[in-house]
Amino acid sequence: MYGLIAALVAAVAALTPVDRHGNPVGATGRTLSTIVGAAAVAVMATGCYQLIALRRTVYGRVISPSPTVGSAGTDPVVAAFLAARSRRDESRSLAQHDPGLAHDLRIGRPDLPGPYDDGGLVDLNSAPAAAIASTCSLEPALAEHIVATRRELGSFSSFSEIFAFAEVEEGAATRIQEHGILLLK
Repeated sequence: MYGLIAALVAAVAALTPVDRHGNPVGATGRTLSTIVGAAAVAVMATGCYQLIALRRTVYGRVISPSPTVGSAGTDPVVAAFLAARSRRDESRSLAQHDPGLAHDLRIGRPDLPGPYDDGGLVDLNSAPAAAIASTCSLEPALAEHIVATRRELGSFSSFSEIFAFAEVEEGAATRIQEHGILLLK
């Protein structure tokens, strides 16, 4: 059926009067050109629509689940990473509302073991370079540069300040935002 319609559309296109540049000529040329274009679009749309049922029959309905914390079928490694992210978010919230408690719990200080699991945060205003490098998966030289910049400025007030003054590239900036926290002394 589609072959017959395609042949008919091609025949009408061949009969359309055109100038030497291939543009339709006169009212008849423009009308036939419009009919050919509309017919071609209609045939393609109808064919795609009819393929929906065939595709479902052949491939079945595929729904890809998105991983969430606690979902039953989640990979254990993904679940652990998502749980750590949730702990970091919880720890950031706690530090924002009660900085003294954050200090007592040693949030963001992986170099000072404490009883609280902050999900893998590092305080960029107080942690040593080795802790920053390890927690944020940074080159030691970049972590040293961040600490040197911190010494010059006294402390950081925002991540953008760190990125600008310490000249942090995009990939490292993403890891710093994921694992970093800025606690005031």
